[in-house]
Amino acid sequence: MIDVVRFIKVLGLLDSPNEGERAAALARATAILVGAKKTWLDVPSILAQYAGGSTEAKERARSAAAAAAAAQKAREREAALAPNAMERAVNDAVAPFIRTELDGAVSRKTLRGWLSWGDPVPEDVGAAVRAALPLPTTIAAAKDEVDAWRSRNSELVKAARQPHGENLLSLGCSLREQIVYDMMTRDLRAVSLSDALVRQRAIWDSGFLPTSEEAAAMIADLEHMVPRSVPEGHSVTATARSAEVARLLSDMETAALPDREIARRTGVSPQTVGNIRRRASSAH
Repeated sequence: MIDVVRFIKVLGLLDSPNEGERAAALARATAILVGAKKTWLDVPSILAQYAGGSTEAKERARSAAAAAAAAQKAREREAALAPNAMERAVNDAVAPFIRTELDGAVSRKTLRGWLSWGDPVPEDVGAAVRAALPLPTTIAAAKDEVDAWRSRNSELVKAARQPHGENLLSLGCSLREQIVYDMMTRDLRAVSLSDALVRQRAIWDSGFLPTSEEAAAMIADLEHMVPRSVPEGHSVTATARSAEVARLLSDMETAALPDREIARRTGVSPQTVGNIRRRASSAH
């Protein structure tokens, strides 16, 4: 339960000309609200409970509360716009490369010429951005990072009250997103079929036809997977494939086949066939 009279006195200090006193009053008023499980949005209803005091005193309290609520929103907005750990790491890495250049009468900041996606990236700038954070080693991890940058940009757009679709990431973070996006769509090699699917879905979800480089990457993923895939009709587990090799070696009609042919039929390596053949021979 809030002591409304005391709360109003605290709110009155929000109009103090002393900055330290204003800050202390705001902290105290916030603590009172939190202790009562209330927020600044509840202040008008709290003040409505106060029947004593003059109309002028109530109005001053309401005015102070409104100012405090606005100040609180401004602080929340400032906190939302403050760089997070990922942003700080990248921003620190590119700080030596930031240049202010004139484009006609307009000045703009670049990373030694790099301004937006598609621009040539200076080698040392790209190296610094790559080293700022550990690079993803799988396509799925690259997508996770791309999603994190896009989510962060949405937060910034919302906090800054900018139109949806604006890019408010810093130059360094925008470049990092581009680098990791390229890793996701073309530069990394898939480590599994599910990893390859992440790439294909990401390209499909972009709404654009694959570029020649992206199409080449998708084909390369599948080619990379072929040697690891189990040939059609073969057993899935290594134990089952070894058992099939042993069966063929114990059959008089197939035992004389070359190791390479048995390997082709069972989906194992010729060396594996040779090892199983030698073990079978020594057992007899």
